[in-house]
Amino acid sequence: MTRFTPSSAEVLAVPIVECGEPLVDIRRMGGLEYGPPPECLATLSDYTFARHGTYLRLLRRSHFSLRVSG
Repeated sequence: MTRFTPSSAEVLAVPIVECGEPLVDIRRMGGLEYGPPPECLATLSDYTFARHGTYLRLLRRSHFSLRVSG
C-alpha cells in the first residue's frame, strides 16, 4: 500500500480549483479531534482549516461512529 503525505509529489500534482465554499477552523467549530501540525511549524496557524461541507461530513461521520460503537 502506498502512503501519501501532504507533500508527496502525487498530492502536490493534484490541481486546486477554488470552489467558493467557506473555510472553517475546526478548533473554533468544535466536535472533532485534531492533533499537532503534521509536518512543520509553518502550518501551525492554518492546518485545522477545512471546507465547511467537509467539516459537516466529518462531524456527521464521527457522531455516526460513536452511535455504532457505543
